[in-house]
Amino acid sequence: MSEYKYIPPEPPLSFTILWCALYGAIVGFLTARGNMQLALLLIFSGALIFSMIASFAVVVIKDVNLSRIFCLAILGCAGFFYIGLSYGCLMAILGFILGQLSIWLSSGNYRLPLPPYTTATEVLWFYTFRGICSLIFLFLIVPIIILVPLSFNQEPYFSFTPGMLAFEREAFSKPINKFQGVSFKLSDMALKIEAAKHLVYNAAWRKDNNMDVIKEAAMAKLFASESAMNICTEAIQVLGGFGYIHEYDVERFFRDAKILEIGEGTSEIQRIIISREILKSLRNQ
Repeated sequence: MSEYKYIPPEPPLSFTILWCALYGAIVGFLTARGNMQLALLLIFSGALIFSMIASFAVVVIKDVNLSRIFCLAILGCAGFFYIGLSYGCLMAILGFILGQLSIWLSSGNYRLPLPPYTTATEVLWFYTFRGICSLIFLFLIVPIIILVPLSFNQEPYFSFTPGMLAFEREAFSKPINKFQGVSFKLSDMALKIEAAKHLVYNAAWRKDNNMDVIKEAAMAKLFASESAMNICTEAIQVLGGFGYIHEYDVERFFRDAKILEIGEGTSEIQRIIISREILKSLRNQ
């Protein structure tokens, strides 16, 4: 008994050119990087260039491997001369995809995962759904995969970093951490960090030894949280405008430190607890 193999019909060349041109238009829009005056030109140019390259690959080359190499080389070189090496490498990857896409579309193989009787509309919806799933994976699942290992970072939360210590900034031809005023700030920061540590250690020790810990825990929480906020504020003051940019850890510490004065009992609540425990101990004497 002979086996029959379904050979999908080849679509017209305009069909392949249309999708490759749309691919090029998207790349051109992303290349504009928000410059709307340049966006229209790059969208049109991207659609035109991609459609011309795809037409040559389909009509002349016809082999998928040669098509990949051709598109990779053309777009890679164009990206390199237009912007630089990094953009050229990116365009080479997109060119490789274009070479694969153009031959795949022109051969009609995109219909193979579907039954032979599938209409054009059903094919479009099938690949639209797959595209949406791919975008969900790209923008939702991939960031989670990247961020989960980073959540196990063992770096101490409140530790001095090179940026916080102002090793890089200079004024009057010397690092600003050499100035007396900045040195005073650094000393006060270190003092508050060590004092907060010992308050926490003391409260933990009393808890481990089944002693009354309400007042000591409130003191530790109050002093450590307010010290964290004060240290971050002073660190930003030392760094100036650099303290606000994401390249320095201080701006993240500053945002995170504020919630410590609010969560698990505000600073005002901690002061009430401390005063209540003090008065209670005096009444019991």
